[in-house]
Amino acid sequence: MAFRNRGAQNIGTGNLESGIYDLTLAEQFGVLDTEANGYRTWARYYITGASFWGIDWAQAIYYFSQVAPQYPNMQDGTGWTASQRYIEALAGYGQWFETQGKYCDAEAQYNAAWEASGDQTYRDARENASDKCNGQ
Repeated sequence: MAFRNRGAQNIGTGNLESGIYDLTLAEQFGVLDTEANGYRTWARYYITGASFWGIDWAQAIYYFSQVAPQYPNMQDGTGWTASQRYIEALAGYGQWFETQGKYCDAEAQYNAAWEASGDQTYRDARENASDKCNGQ
C-alpha cells in the first residue's frame, strides 16, 4: 500500500515518472486497484504526448485529448496541465497548417482550441485562417 499511495501522490504532484515507478513496484506485491492503474495510464499518456511536443502535433493532440477529459489538472515538472497542453497542441497544429498554406485545416484546429478554452486569441486566429481559407 505504501508504494501505491506514494505513486498516486507523486503523480498528483507532477512527479509522473516516479509515480509510475512506485505503482509498478506496488504491482509486484498485488493487483493495482482501478484508480491507481488509471493514474499510471494517464501519466504514461501524458509523458508520451509530451514526447511529441513541437515535433508531431497530431500525436500530441491525440494523447492529450485522452488525458485532459479524465485528469485535466495532471501536470509534469513544467507545471503545464494536461488541459493546457491539449489546447496549446491544437493551436500549435493550427500554426503548422498555416505555415504549410493549409488555412482551412488551420481554421479547424484554431476552432477546436477556441471551443476547448474560450480564449479570444484562438477565436481571432480562427477567423484569420477562415478569411484566408475562403480566399483560396
